[in-house]
Amino acid sequence: MTNKEFFKIVKSFSSERTLSIEKGFPLWVLTIFYPNFNADELDECVRGLDNNDESIDAFVKDSSQQELVFFQFKSTKSEKNISATRKNYLSLLYNIINKLSNLKYMDGHKNDRIQEISAEYATAKKKRYSIRMIFADLGGKLTDVSILDSYNHDNISYEYFGFNELCEKYEEYDSLIKLTNPEELTLNLSYTDNPEIIETTLGTFMLRHKSFDDCVDKFNTLKYQVTKSYEELFPLKFN
Repeated sequence: MTNKEFFKIVKSFSSERTLSIEKGFPLWVLTIFYPNFNADELDECVRGLDNNDESIDAFVKDSSQQELVFFQFKSTKSEKNISATRKNYLSLLYNIINKLSNLKYMDGHKNDRIQEISAEYATAKKKRYSIRMIFADLGGKLTDVSILDSYNHDNISYEYFGFNELCEKYEEYDSLIKLTNPEELTLNLSYTDNPEIIETTLGTFMLRHKSFDDCVDKFNTLKYQVTKSYEELFPLKFN
C-alpha cells in the first residue's frame, strides 16, 4: 500500500461521515482499535473532549480487559506532510495522569467530562486496572521511542502509533474484517433423481426446487455427495 493509498482510506472514512480529516481521524483510529464498537460507542469515546480536554482526545474504559485507554491524536491533510514527530508532544501524554490525580485541580475544572474521567481513573486505580496511553500521529514518524520507555511505570504503558504503525494496525484490522465478513457468493444447484448420475458426476448443479429446504430434504433423501467450487463455504463441499 502506498502512502497516498493509505491517506485515501482515512480521507474516505472521514468523507463518508461528512467530517474533515482532522475530525475523522480520531474516529478512524478508534474503529481500527475497537472494530466491534458501534457508532454510538465511538462517539462516547470522544464525547466532551473537543475543548479544554487536558490533552485527552479520546477515552475508553474496557472493563472486560480491566484497562483504561487514553488517546491523543495528531493528524495531517496529506501524505506529503509526513515528518518526524515532535517529542514535546509526547510529554503532553505523560502529564495527563498527573492532572487527573490532582483532586484539587479537578474539583475546579470547567470540563465536566474531564471530571468524570478523573473519577473513573481514581476508581480504576484502586482496582489495579492497566492504563494505556496512546499517541497516534497520522503524519508522524518516530525512530527513537526510548522517551516512551522511560515513561512506563507500574501499570501504566505508553505507546506510539505513527504513520508506519498505523498502516500495520489498519492491515490487521482489514484482515480481521475480511475474515468475519466474507464476500457473498451465489451458488446455483440442481439435483437428479438418478442415483447413478449423482454418484459419478461432479460439476456445477442448477437447483430448480421451490425452496432451499426442499433442496436439503431432497439431498438427504438421495444421500449423495456434492463438492464445491468455493473453498469451505458450507460444511458440504460444492464444486
